Amino acid sequence: MGLLDRNRPNPSSQGAQSPFSNTPLAGGPVQAMEPERLRELLAAAVEAKDGPRLGQLATAHRDVITRNFPDWQRVPIAMREDQPAMQKYANFLIILGQFFRDVFNDPSLLKLLTGDDANNPLAQWQNKLRQADAYVNEFRFDEARALLEKARQDIETLQTSGPVSYLAVTEGKLAHCYFHAGDALTARPYAERALALSEEKGDEQGTAAALRELYDLHRYLGNWDLAAGYAERIAGHALKNGHPAESQRWVKQAQLVRAGEPLCRMTFWVNDAHYEADSLPTLTNAKVRYGFLRNRQPIGICQGLVLRGAQLAHAGRFEEALADFRAAAKADPFDPQPHYQRAAALMNLDRAGDAVQAYEATEALAPGWFYCRADRWLAAEIAEGREETAVFRVLRTEDLPEEAMPLAQKAATVEEALSRARSGLPLLNLYHGKCLARLGKAAEAEAAFRAGLESVQDPDTRSRLLVELQNVIADEGEKARILREAAAVPGGNLIAGAIATLALKELSERAAPTTA
Repeated sequence: MGLLDRNRPNPSSQGAQSPFSNTPLAGGPVQAMEPERLRELLAAAVEAKDGPRLGQLATAHRDVITRNFPDWQRVPIAMREDQPAMQKYANFLIILGQFFRDVFNDPSLLKLLTGDDANNPLAQWQNKLRQADAYVNEFRFDEARALLEKARQDIETLQTSGPVSYLAVTEGKLAHCYFHAGDALTARPYAERALALSEEKGDEQGTAAALRELYDLHRYLGNWDLAAGYAERIAGHALKNGHPAESQRWVKQAQLVRAGEPLCRMTFWVNDAHYEADSLPTLTNAKVRYGFLRNRQPIGICQGLVLRGAQLAHAGRFEEALADFRAAAKADPFDPQPHYQRAAALMNLDRAGDAVQAYEATEALAPGWFYCRADRWLAAEIAEGREETAVFRVLRTEDLPEEAMPLAQKAATVEEALSRARSGLPLLNLYHGKCLARLGKAAEAEAAFRAGLESVQDPDTRSRLLVELQNVIADEGEKARILREAAAVPGGNLIAGAIATLALKELSERAAPTTA
């Protein structure tokens, strides 16, 4: 789990992790030590958050700790009238038990502490959080909220002096739950309390998670200055914790949000670090990904409804799917995906005119979202009677897996559709060329792409044809020329533009002279 993601549900989580779980173990000669003196030194290391010292002591005296731990569970008499001291001591025992579990793979100390979950408040709290995470992952937000509110009430009396506030964790998860249930305003005070409690404890992971939640909340609510302020705080936190590249990215993001972030753009991940198109590092031997980034975080309730609608559409139940897509658009009026999916369902119901409106709604919310521009053009052609609905169904076969429709059959199907098309149809040429290229027929694929370019009208399809054309051309000079044209098409496809940007950079790096 990343530093910025602690509030997010994690189905594989096994409970709280020791802050010293990544501590290197120190070897060396072992000197005998009285158990009480060893306990004092271990407690001091935990209080000071001195992982190396804890690792050194625990490794050197592991057997002594294991033998004496049952006795250490009895709180020293001197502490029994001092509640803060008792809490500090209890936290020491928990952290030591977590250390043995995480570093030595030995859960025996924790089992001595926790005993039966039914009688252990901390174990019950952890179980509630795990169940709430499961509910959130299943989009069962009402049940998750109720469980988290109960966990919050239970944990208020169990706060320790350790490095993590259990209440902050619970507040953070409540913020995340309310936000993704579509109630960002209610989520805000929970996130603010999670941040205050984490900062009070000096919990760096909790602070980072709360800052990110507040950034997402204010960005979603359109509070751009507040969102930019939290982005700057994230940048400062990252720099403080030794992540200068991440810090710089958040500085740039803060500037972008304050100036007016685009509704939708393509961004890049190079070796898992995030970059804008104008700041890409060297790509040679790098792992590269790209994807859409909107100016608002998608929320879970909308994603859940879209997922259910897509499953219904896949089963051919398009009218039922439309109901889910409409509900999703109501749950999140900023998300383009419900409209995009609704448009595809309408096309399958032969309602091309209504689909045009849905594609236009998609474009208004996220200009260039996937293939909405070309899809809108085709829907308009069908709605105006210039093309037949059958063209849409032929194009949909591209998404069929090989076992459902072999590649050669796809090529034959699109060839037949081209012969019946009332006019040159570049989308069919694009699909045909891709089939031919995959069949190893580069020259025929090139001819198909060039035929599409001769009649193409919409810029989305034009940019995609250009990117596919350069794939079947060997001459790197011509490839570069075509890629520059693809990247510069006004209103072109964002995915094609991202591919062109990366390919041009790779060509440039290959052409650059190497130095000894």
